[in-house]
Amino acid sequence: MNRVAINSAGYPGKGKVYEDYFWCEILPGGETIVILADGMGGLEHGDWAAKITVHAVFDEIKTYIGKLPPEDLLHAAFGKADSAVMSECHKHRCKMGAAVTALIMTEDILYYTWQGNVRLYLTCNDGNFELLTKDHVINSEECGNTFLTRSINGKGFRESPPIEVLPLNSPVTLYLCTDGFYQTGFCDNLKTFIKKESLNGLIDDASVIQVIYK
Repeated sequence: MNRVAINSAGYPGKGKVYEDYFWCEILPGGETIVILADGMGGLEHGDWAAKITVHAVFDEIKTYIGKLPPEDLLHAAFGKADSAVMSECHKHRCKMGAAVTALIMTEDILYYTWQGNVRLYLTCNDGNFELLTKDHVINSEECGNTFLTRSINGKGFRESPPIEVLPLNSPVTLYLCTDGFYQTGFCDNLKTFIKKESLNGLIDDASVIQVIYK
């Protein structure tokens, strides 16, 4: 019996191109792969950047799963994604980038990494939520905007993407979500998010993925 169930929802925001992109798959070997990217505002082609990032990460993981330790595989996958974004930037003479969080879930261990501010939350049977990631952002008081300090943008990594490992000893539910989702206050009600119509009317892109581990 499969121990993992996945649900997802996304909305582009009023009058916007949807610049989030995600991919979820349970591989034949039983590993679960989940990736969520958010194209960077203020740069060009955020929708391209998110899609390129997710596909590059997934393709690398699917190709080498079981051949590399998951920690090394996540590092390699983010490197592959950064190279893919760099190629597109050179090809189209533009600047683009994406925040992204990716996870590999085996039979009893969760491996995850991220760049930027796509968040990963965990909740156990007691209903308490725990934020597993730390936003890579700075807030500018001068202009009132938030800027990413790390992303997949084709420029390499000043610091190696963090890799976290979490044993799964009991049923848990994970939530990956973009800032357009968690900044609306939806995280107070994560368990009821999964109906897409609940996201209608939002101003910004909003995406969330629920991963249930039994």
